[in-house]
Amino acid sequence: GYDHTRILQRFALSTFALSFNMTGDAYSPDNSTSECDWSKFWFCNAQQDVTSIHIGLTDLNGPVAKRGSLPREIALLSSLFDMHLSSNKLSGTVPSELGELESMMLLSLASTRLKGTIPMELSRLTGISILEIDGKLLEGPVPSEIGLLTNLEVLRLVSDNMSGPVPAELSNLTNLVYLDLSGENEITGSVSSSLCDGLERADVGELVDCECCL
Repeated sequence: GYDHTRILQRFALSTFALSFNMTGDAYSPDNSTSECDWSKFWFCNAQQDVTSIHIGLTDLNGPVAKRGSLPREIALLSSLFDMHLSSNKLSGTVPSELGELESMMLLSLASTRLKGTIPMELSRLTGISILEIDGKLLEGPVPSEIGLLTNLEVLRLVSDNMSGPVPAELSNLTNLVYLDLSGENEITGSVSSSLCDGLERADVGELVDCECCL
């Protein structure tokens, strides 16, 4: 049998796979084997905890053609510290439950069809160094709470529909080297000179005043 934590992990991974209609080589569940071996898209540590999920831009083509969403149950993977989903099959909203993954160091949701707002609950990911959410349909403001993520080195929130000012709280991100708020969006305001001082690269929309941007 499996302990409570492993049962939750098996449930979370099953839900994740079903949300993307994973079959065949992408996902082969077996009650007699470790869930770490069910898919080539996730990786476990020596304790059999899932620590990483990677899906590239073309990995979900072919038989895995159904557009999926990121299920709330992903928050049950409490050891997850690296999730990279680059897929135009990824739709729906960014679940606020991602904020429960307090071990997260890298969260990249790139080239997606995600919509809705950036949840303020992501401010609980206090150890994260790379936060990338790229979805043309994302809307609403850049949450001021992002300024609490003082370990951030890369912040990319790319959309054609986001709006509102660049939060002054981003100036708290003293480790930030790459800022990307680009897209045909309606983000306004300015990138502070103090934030610019540490940036190696910055890219913002046309309505933002930024002396260090591309």
